[in-house]
Amino acid sequence: MKNFLHWIVLFLLISSILTVTVGCESPLTETSKTINDDDDDDIETLESSYYDDESHNNGQNCMSCHIAGGEGEGIFTVAGSVFKSDFINPYPNATVNLYKSDLSSIIYTLQVDGLGNFYTTESVDLSFGCLPQVSASGNTVQMATATTVGACNGCHNGITESFIYLTSE
Repeated sequence: MKNFLHWIVLFLLISSILTVTVGCESPLTETSKTINDDDDDDIETLESSYYDDESHNNGQNCMSCHIAGGEGEGIFTVAGSVFKSDFINPYPNATVNLYKSDLSSIIYTLQVDGLGNFYTTESVDLSFGCLPQVSASGNTVQMATATTVGACNGCHNGITESFIYLTSE
């Protein structure tokens, strides 16, 4: 049993290293970004939107690349992927609501793009915890426990936790 646990730990370690070292080119185009006109520095705001098809790398940890100094364009604060219940095909054009942990109100809402990914570079305060909820076509799933982490695919990677998924229409 001890050897088995060692192999599991080794597998998880190698998987996380591979996730971090995989190259990440950002194909985001001008249509998927807006310029913040309130700031002289012209800070880009990147955010997923319904039917957009410019994202990539479904299921991978977006924040392996989309971080300060990373290869990806923009510094994502919340990002992830939604799949159909087969865990292979992306679930496009869903909605992600981040509720306060007491469910009293929505902290932030994200549109899942046409390729099943959602992301934002907007400041989102998760410090007090949130309960993410994904919905589309009458299907809704919600995390059972609150999180303070916006890198959704960091845990929901098909290994540590199942992918985020909705049942098909």
